[in-house]
Formats: sequence, C-alpha cells, structure tokens
Amino acid sequence: MKCILSLLHSFFYLLILVAPVSATLTVTFADKATVTGGKIMLGDIARISPTNEPGQALGRLIIANAPPPGKSKTLQTPSVITSLRNNPKASDVEWAGKREVVIIRQAIKITKDQLYNIIADFLADNKEKLPKGDIRFTSMRAPSEILLPFGQLSWRVTPSRPNITDSSSFSIFFKVDGKPANNCTVRGRIEILTDIAVATETIRKGTVISPEQITMKHKNIVTVDHPVFKPENIIGMQAARTIGAGKVVEHDHITSPPVIATGDLVKVVAGKGHLRISTKGIARSAGIIGDTIRVKNMRSNKLIYARVEGPGMVSVEF
Repeated sequence: MKCILSLLHSFFYLLILVAPVSATLTVTFADKATVTGGKIMLGDIARISPTNEPGQALGRLIIANAPPPGKSKTLQTPSVITSLRNNPKASDVEWAGKREVVIIRQAIKITKDQLYNIIADFLADNKEKLPKGDIRFTSMRAPSEILLPFGQLSWRVTPSRPNITDSSSFSIFFKVDGKPANNCTVRGRIEILTDIAVATETIRKGTVISPEQITMKHKNIVTVDHPVFKPENIIGMQAARTIGAGKVVEHDHITSPPVIATGDLVKVVAGKGHLRISTKGIARSAGIIGDTIRVKNMRSNKLIYARVEGPGMVSVEF
C-alpha cells in the first residue's frame, strides 16, 4: 500500500511539472507619465509585470493620442480598461494603480532669443552675399516661444526677398527627425555698419571737395545706395549737387572736376582720317574729359562744339 501511495505522489508531482501554467499579467497604472511621440501606449502609463513577451506586447498597445508638444492631458484608467476588454492581449490581466493618469508630452522649446540667434547665424553664413561690415538684426518681432515635437531638430531660413538686405522678414521652417514640424515668421531690420564718407559741412554744387569737408563715420549702409568707403575716392572730386552737412556722400553726388573751365584758352584739333589741323579757341563752358563743350574759334570768331580730350585740348571732326 505504501508503495502504491508513493507512486501516486510521484505521478502527481510530475503532472505539476509538465502541466502548462497560465501566468497572470499585472498592470499597475502610474499617476503621472511622460511621452515623446504622438501616441500613448499602455506601457507609457503603467508598469506591467512580468516583463515577458506577452507583457511587452501588452505594453505596446496604443490607447490614446498624445497631447500637443509641451501640453498635458488626463486619462481615466477605468475607460482605458474598458477599451481593452475585448483585446486578446489583455484577456488575462489584473488591473491596479491610480484611477487617473496625467500625461505630459515632451517638447523642444524655441525661445525668442533662440529665434534671433537662428537669424543671426543665417546672416553670418551668408556674409559673402552681403556688403562688408558689422552685421546686425534689429527691431525683431517674433513669437515669444515655439513648442516642437521631441526629436532631432533642424531648420531652414528663407528671406522675404531674393536680395537679403532688402528683406524685412525671414521664415524659419523647422523639421524634427526629418519631418516638417512647424514654421514661423521673424520680422526685423538688417543693419550693416561700416565707415563711409559724411559731409562735415554743406558742400555746394560745383565745389571741388577738400579733405576738411569730409569725415568717415561708422553708419548703416543698407539704406545707402552708393556709399563712398575711402576718402581718397572723393577728395578732389566736384559736387554734382548740394550735399547737406551730416549727410552721407554717395558716388551719385560727385563727379570728376572739369579739366577745362569757362574762359580757358584751348587748343582746337580738327581732323579727318589721318589729316590733322589745329587752331586756338576760348572755352565758353566747362567740361571733363569726354564732355562736349562750346568753344569760340579765335580765327573765325564762330562758336563750335568740341569734345574735351584733356586739360587745354578739345577736338572736332570735319
């Protein structure tokens, strides 16, 4: 009899070893959770044990959409349990933990200062396309902050005009993990500061400009069409118009001084082909090389029109 009982006990123990065991999964909800993507999975908001393959598969179940980047939302765990009731992966689960879970979605926050730095870096990267000088971006108007999805951030800057210095706004297009995420417009003014010629006093039209009438000042050249960067390019030139004191002197404001003045005695050279004859005349108007001026022929006392060739010399064709 003892032998029979011993055999039955051994057989029962063997059945226990080989019989399949149904392991119950335990899901314990947290009170707070943080997500990075656009979907909330069960494993994001709860601790699942054991961490075997069925537990991992259960954790990958999507239960809701995530809030926008940087925002939060609250999930009622009874509603989550109800939504998973008919899912085979959740058929043998013991539920525990909090009745509410607050989910916060991680975000990349771009501040106004960072937007300024993005534009400043763009201008620095494109300095070869800009006039030489100290580059500044001022009077900036931009969002106080931008919230972007969490991930690998990149961006592209596009000025409002093909000519960067003419642009009053810049569009920034953000990507996260290579996908478009958001964009914004930053408005402002570009300044490029460098030394340019400025009149120290009023310079009347026709005046030959002297060194004391010019000073070099550090000014914004974006609003100036044709500034003069070297004093030697302006001293000795003639004012083509009146230039007010303190005004920027531009190349359009100056011209070469006349090489022939009104009343000068000039040599008049007339030619056709290889034939050349000359006579004397008196200039009745001033001119620079290449100008056509009126000249009185001293031999015939007639007014003729001649081309200025150089100091004291004009030419005509016949």
